[in-house]
Amino acid sequence: LELPDRLVLLKPPGWEVKRGRSRHAEVMRPPHWLEGEGEGVQRQLSSFLQSFQARVSAISRDARHQYGFLHRLDVPSSGLVLVAKSYEAYYDLSLQLHADQVVRDYLALCHGWV
Repeated sequence: LELPDRLVLLKPPGWEVKRGRSRHAEVMRPPHWLEGEGEGVQRQLSSFLQSFQARVSAISRDARHQYGFLHRLDVPSSGLVLVAKSYEAYYDLSLQLHADQVVRDYLALCHGWV
């Protein structure tokens, strides 16, 4: 889902939401949209999002505003991640999250012994 000031990304398992030190992050060779980033880079949604500079505002490069990400998911898990594309949207969505106006549902799929 993409709106003018916010979007929802599907985070695959093994990817970090934003830059940081994760003991679970996988390292891979840089894909074409990260050329020049070194031999091995962590799979990061923040880097992926920054590669689309024409469609993303300055907040995607602002560490103080978590690169526009409103929340994170653990590296081994997958799911939807809410991203602000403007500072106004970041504060609007942040207020909604803190006021419990955003509903989060979690589903765990298990196979084998639990």
